[in-house]
Amino acid sequence: MTIQDVYNRHLYSRFFPERVHIWNPYPKQELAAQLADQCFELLYGGAAGGGKSMFLRGYAVEYALEHPGAHIGIVRRTLPMLKQTHGLHLTALCGKHAKENKSDNTWTFNNGSVIRFISLPNPDDEQNYKSVEFDVLLFDEVTEILETQYTFMLSRCRSARGYRSHVIATSNPEGRGFRWVKRRWVTPKESDLAPGQPLPEAMVPWNPPLVIDNKQQANEVAPSRCFLPATVMDNPGLMENNPAYVQVLRSLPDGRMRRALLDGDWTAMDQVPGALWSQAEIDEHRWSSTPPNLIRVVIGVDPSGSSHSGSDECGIIAAALGNDGRYYVLRDASGVVSPEVWSARTIVAYDDLAADRVVVEGNFGGDMAISVLQNAKANISIEKVTASRGKAVRAEPISFLYSQGKVSHVGSFLQLEDELCTWIPGAGWSPGRLDALVWALTELSGGGALEYLRAISTQCPNPACGLPNIPGSVKCFVCNEPLLEVEVA
Repeated sequence: MTIQDVYNRHLYSRFFPERVHIWNPYPKQELAAQLADQCFELLYGGAAGGGKSMFLRGYAVEYALEHPGAHIGIVRRTLPMLKQTHGLHLTALCGKHAKENKSDNTWTFNNGSVIRFISLPNPDDEQNYKSVEFDVLLFDEVTEILETQYTFMLSRCRSARGYRSHVIATSNPEGRGFRWVKRRWVTPKESDLAPGQPLPEAMVPWNPPLVIDNKQQANEVAPSRCFLPATVMDNPGLMENNPAYVQVLRSLPDGRMRRALLDGDWTAMDQVPGALWSQAEIDEHRWSSTPPNLIRVVIGVDPSGSSHSGSDECGIIAAALGNDGRYYVLRDASGVVSPEVWSARTIVAYDDLAADRVVVEGNFGGDMAISVLQNAKANISIEKVTASRGKAVRAEPISFLYSQGKVSHVGSFLQLEDELCTWIPGAGWSPGRLDALVWALTELSGGGALEYLRAISTQCPNPACGLPNIPGSVKCFVCNEPLLEVEVA
């Protein structure tokens, strides 16, 4: 054997190493690896205990060993969650093949590959990775993060080494991001598909149409996706070592959570108990284009004082009253941005939509917000409103308008709709988009209170009066007109 032969063998072994088996995947995990080779975005999602997180770890380490110099990111909302789920297990899997750097949360392999933990706890944290590229991104519990965070990170998935870049996400069918994840992989809406394109099937890769500026591009497709369902029975190791776990899931008191975590049912969490809005009601009355005859347009603003990571979003929602007596949500310009940026967004919406008024919540930074807007546009019509009552009290009359089919979203506002359908009165988070929507529709509807009272009260039959009365009243409290007997729901 010549020196050249030795060198060639060394070079070949570096760039085309023999496959190293560092774990023994179960059949469903093997199927997940096969499907990951066939599509750009794979969702391996379903029941708790199905072996999804174990698969991500094993896949990451084997990919690192087989692809010298690869950069692999494992992503979750918070770093403590990553460490708790993967830290010790990942170190054990890597063994002698990689060295852990606990301060950087990386594992560097002898062949130059790196596995890195990535956490995105706050909106816009994904911007920290603007100049970074990954050969593979692995999202654990993807429903914990925002869709905007996920889609931005897709732009970081590219290989300078010629490897096939791709993404694998895992999740249970629940969490704040449940709706966008379900729509992206499991059950896309008709508008997400090309004309005549059938609904995708599980375990079959498919290509959605390419969409640019909210318009489908004819005969062009986006990168392929695939959904692989997971059940707890897919993990024979768990069934052997902890067979009682199934009984734990079966005994969950919340039937919806039980179906989601035991059966991996992606329909279980469609309606959140206690939420004032439902996705079905929003979808039923959605419009694809703005009606022509709008009487009044109002922009609601729930201001934020800063744009640093972790700040609340500034809610900016434009809504209108039509000459048909219905209400239309026209635009969502919200975001975690500086006062200069959100004021500019508000002015753009005000001018574009020929708005009649901007309504600004005054409890936190309202005076500053009004000053910023007036400096940007001197003749802007602004009203400051003060939240003297709780958020739920303000929101309930507006959610009632939705339940009566009197509000239509013109197009899709996924982040706004996620807030509406997942926020529960008394929850420990403050949805800025929801607040801005409530302020805008409250201004347009006179608070929505009169319609709300009419629905739950006995209405005076006197045309000159017509005021709502307490259910069970015999006479109108204003004009003494005898009240008709009505069945109170």
